[in-house]
Amino acid sequence: MSRELSVSMMCIDLSNLGEMLRTFEDEGVNYLHVDVMDGHFVPNLMLGTTYVEWLKNNSRIPLDIHLMVEDPAAKLDWFPIGPGDMVTVHVESAWNVLDSLIHIRKLGAKAVLAISPQTPITSVIHLLDYVDGVCVMLVIPGFSGQTMIKGMEEKIRALSDYRRSSGSEFFIEADGYIHEDNIRSLEALGVDVFVAGTSLLGEHPGKYRERIRLFYSI
Repeated sequence: MSRELSVSMMCIDLSNLGEMLRTFEDEGVNYLHVDVMDGHFVPNLMLGTTYVEWLKNNSRIPLDIHLMVEDPAAKLDWFPIGPGDMVTVHVESAWNVLDSLIHIRKLGAKAVLAISPQTPITSVIHLLDYVDGVCVMLVIPGFSGQTMIKGMEEKIRALSDYRRSSGSEFFIEADGYIHEDNIRSLEALGVDVFVAGTSLLGEHPGKYRERIRLFYSI
């Protein structure tokens, strides 16, 4: 799997969203990463259903919907999920997270399981037959602009080792503190999909085209 880019839509300049989307399409961005937060699972509110539907109707780029919400299974039908999209739910968000993964696949989307920094990989091994990808959070979920928590590289390495030894084919996504200085090292550890937020794009308004090209060229 070649390196893929998922642009965080909460970290970009939204003053000219239509133009931004055209830039992302022109530069081959793979996904639009949409952080949905309910103020309960994480202490923040962000990006609701109307915004997600607008993106779906106004861009050809598939959505990467990251549900940082309690009981995601009850909320999946609120969103315009379809083939080509991917939807991420947190293993910590509900006791019945398997229901969410199964439902996402029934909708034709890729089912992704997120693990927060404090969650060990051993706690999700039994679910990996039901996912298309695993999202390793490199920061505490809920806020942008953080630095990577110590030990996350080892978590990615362990997950990649398990993937190789088990013959599994799930992809690994990294979310949080992605910038030009760690893309190659994270890729070497096994990361396939990178969520570009504050560090890669948000600190460079007006230079998204150049920054995206830099991501793919590193």
